[in-house]
Amino acid sequence: MLRARTAIRSARLATTIAELSRRKAEAGCDPESITGAALRFEANRSSVPIARRCLIDSVALMCMLLARGVAADLIFGVRTGPFAAHCWLQAGGHVLTCAQDEARNFTPILVI
Repeated sequence: MLRARTAIRSARLATTIAELSRRKAEAGCDPESITGAALRFEANRSSVPIARRCLIDSVALMCMLLARGVAADLIFGVRTGPFAAHCWLQAGGHVLTCAQDEARNFTPILVI
């Protein structure tokens, strides 16, 4: 979580996205590994003394998955009325870092 928080600071976000994209291209996709890792991440997240933020949590889980050789999609979305931005990690049709209904409220504008 600390690495993810550092990696997304404004000056490093573009570099972090490029690195995640590069590592994702080298990773595989094993739905069982992804689901298991996401469940373990969520079970242990409450013990981390960093406030929940969609970008930090998504980057942290993506890094954890990539370290295991599997990848999911990091999705950035927006909505209007009122304007809001959100990101989440998704594997196939399964949202991993927020509620499915929450993700549906946003239009994806970037998928990594």
